[in-house]
Amino acid sequence: PRRRVPVDPVNAVGGVMSRYTLTHVARPWTMNMDSSGRSNRWSKGERVREWRGVFHLLAIEQKIPALHAVTVTVVHETATRRIVDTVACAPAAKAAIDGLVDAGLWPDDGPSFVTDVTFRPPRCTGRDALTLILMEVDAAITPDTTGPRALR
Repeated sequence: PRRRVPVDPVNAVGGVMSRYTLTHVARPWTMNMDSSGRSNRWSKGERVREWRGVFHLLAIEQKIPALHAVTVTVVHETATRRIVDTVACAPAAKAAIDGLVDAGLWPDDGPSFVTDVTFRPPRCTGRDALTLILMEVDAAITPDTTGPRALR
């Protein structure tokens, strides 16, 4: 049986198994781009394919093996000091995670495999980039996402 323990990858003793960092140096598209009227479903599809494909290739290049359960930390870097909402890059992050599924890191990106997604506040680093930090979590301490008590 699974133990229901809150997953804290930094403080979990023996809980973090592996850590992988994948970075795509390009300006991530944001929710604002999708809702501003400058976008249509075809251009959105092209962006999804691009980001999904890039992270698929990054995972293959880094030879990341199939993982059990992971936490994902999203880091949005900006080239300028413009103010960007913390989770504005969620569409690009979702496409990137889907690309990792395409690469075979896990069967799907449901809560049994991606146990937590954290967005760090955007940082001005002098470049536009999106970084995903994957931390594999021991399956013995992942939260139970099935059954009647899972949502309590």
